[in-house]
Amino acid sequence: MPEKLILLSFGEIDCRMHLLPQHEKTARPLTELVANTVGNYMQAVLALREAGYQTALWAPPPPTLQEGTNKSAYLCHGTYEERKRVTRMFNDQLATACIPLGVPCISLYNKLVARDGRTRREYFSDGIHLSPLALPMAARAISAACPNFRIPISPIRLLINPFRLLMRRMRLGWRQVRLAPPNWSN
Repeated sequence: MPEKLILLSFGEIDCRMHLLPQHEKTARPLTELVANTVGNYMQAVLALREAGYQTALWAPPPPTLQEGTNKSAYLCHGTYEERKRVTRMFNDQLATACIPLGVPCISLYNKLVARDGRTRREYFSDGIHLSPLALPMAARAISAACPNFRIPISPIRLLINPFRLLMRRMRLGWRQVRLAPPNWSN
């Protein structure tokens, strides 16, 4: 088995922006649109596998809680509940498509929603992208799904500790905190 893993992450923008409008425009069932989208992505997985690469899939996280299309830089279509339904459908079909291929499908979806089913904002930096707080959870999930590929969690903890310190300082009344950008060249 190759030492390197290609972790494919796709579907979040499809679930947030494209599948619902396509459903409304064409009146095709969402299950069919999702199945076609997942099928297209699985073709890429098969091509990489045939080329000898070890792959895993990263399923989309829960949708942003924002409603409408002009409240942030990240456009979305449909209500939160509609996007949640499409994302769950996408993740279910993605996981099912991975089983016969023996490709790990990694999902943090259930860990990123509260008991009431709403997206847990604290794990997102901007409503769309995972925050540093979610990194240890993501590293453990990848390591569990791909035992030959381990992500060292200790460097991730180094990223989390400054983030927690920042959050503590902000709760204590700091209004403006400047952080140096991370040095990714190492």
